[in-house]
Amino acid sequence: MKIVQTSWACNQKDMLKFNAGWYSPEYHLMGWALSCLQLKKYYDEVVLHADSVTAKTLIDALRLPYTDVVCDLDQFDQNPSELWGLPKIHTYSQQAVPFLHVDGDVIIWKPFDESLLHGDLIAQNLEVGTSFYENLFSELEPRLTYIPIEVTEEKDKKDKIYAYNAGIIGGNDLSFFNLYTARSKETISNNVNSLSNINIGAFNIYFEQYLFYCLAAKFNKKVNVLFDEIIPDNQYKSFGDFTEVPFNKNYLHLIGQYKRTSNVCQQLANRLRQDYPEYYYRIIALFKNQQTPLKKDYYYFINQPTEKYLTDRYFNLKDCQQHPDLVISEKNTGIKSETKRQFQSKIVENVLAAIDNTETNNIDDAIYSKMLNDAKLFEARLNDTIENDFSQHSNEFLYQRDIAHTNYFEYIFADRDSSYAKKIVADKIVQITESSFDWRSFDTEISKNLKKRPLNLNETPTSVYVCIIPECHYKGYSLSIIDDLDMRLLQISEQPVAINDVLTEIRSVFEPDDLKASLAEFELLIIGRIKLMLQAKIIKAVK
Repeated sequence: MKIVQTSWACNQKDMLKFNAGWYSPEYHLMGWALSCLQLKKYYDEVVLHADSVTAKTLIDALRLPYTDVVCDLDQFDQNPSELWGLPKIHTYSQQAVPFLHVDGDVIIWKPFDESLLHGDLIAQNLEVGTSFYENLFSELEPRLTYIPIEVTEEKDKKDKIYAYNAGIIGGNDLSFFNLYTARSKETISNNVNSLSNINIGAFNIYFEQYLFYCLAAKFNKKVNVLFDEIIPDNQYKSFGDFTEVPFNKNYLHLIGQYKRTSNVCQQLANRLRQDYPEYYYRIIALFKNQQTPLKKDYYYFINQPTEKYLTDRYFNLKDCQQHPDLVISEKNTGIKSETKRQFQSKIVENVLAAIDNTETNNIDDAIYSKMLNDAKLFEARLNDTIENDFSQHSNEFLYQRDIAHTNYFEYIFADRDSSYAKKIVADKIVQITESSFDWRSFDTEISKNLKKRPLNLNETPTSVYVCIIPECHYKGYSLSIIDDLDMRLLQISEQPVAINDVLTEIRSVFEPDDLKASLAEFELLIIGRIKLMLQAKIIKAVK
């Protein structure tokens, strides 16, 4: 089947400065790259409908291997940038053979089942509206000057709102798509004077996903879905979990909050680097050579960040004779740190800025002083760790560690029969400190939003364990909160230990009667904690 995608730059002139709802622009491009490359892995014909700005970046600069590029979306540049659904509708309307449209934030690890692709109509899944859709549509519809009759008829029949998620959408019934896209364009054109008064994001859902459902229902059309489960509109769980691919998941859709989450985007970047390093470094080199900032700059110290240099460096570190899993200190690497990190935490400065926006008239001075002193102490420990401990680790050493970490989940969990026999160990370069409050949200550059946020001066002091993890990006570290159970797991794994042995030893923390009643939940809890600490680079696999 012909696979098609749509990329419209939403009136932006520079894709390197356009995040398109992603955490930052580089992840937007990495998402497109991985989506395209994985589709091309399984399908011969993958066609991109684009505007000239998108084509210049995705095709000319990144050289993504689309079979064909139809540059026909510049015609929509007179529309509001929020009306991103219209170019997709246009792409559907241009198809003359059976097709499957795949969004640019959808990534696959196996071909779609033929039984799915034989359907007259195809979609990702049926979704049911919660108060989220209900509130969006109840606010939207009174402001529309035109509502399709099919929508009105469907609303009269059902109390609930149903729609088809268009992460993938298509089929063999081209006559239906001709009708559907005509109705959708009619809905848009007849409401053009209302666009300034409505939530255009909700309108996109309305004329694409909701109208598709209403028309399919009116004509009793069967829709083949990738997932049989009817999913509530705001409850798409695990659709952004890269730690489960390709052994346990073969389809991700970075819908909504997933593409805006730093951790998910970092997993995406790691996956692209692992599977298609030349494309990953092509994106990095593009940003660096255009002097466009990266959200997380792991290459700030490299003078000539060309695609070739970065790729060669990656393979040299990946294929290093001494595997990073065997390295526990900088002395073993043979690489000296050439760049001393200059980043200093601004926690206290940020806390003071937040206090300025906090009503302190009725607050005990002792509580105020305790919080401020705790912030000062934590910041001092953090800066001391960065300067005296982390400065001993070269960027090459840390980057080599990162390369190894990307494959740990698959190495441990791909084979269910042997996974618990695999060994893990606490990473000795991670530093753990304790504070009375969680200061992570203040560990950032001062921003306008932070200055406006008040400090919760009624928070109760507690014991907060903070892992300080050395990183090779400009900031030089990341922070992760752990609790007493995690601390016990780290004590157990001070030396390499099989996961089975971890499960056995950690039982002493729990009441025997509780364990008997919930062994499955116990195992899920411990394995979940191990996965979280693997992801945070607090522990590592031993190969």
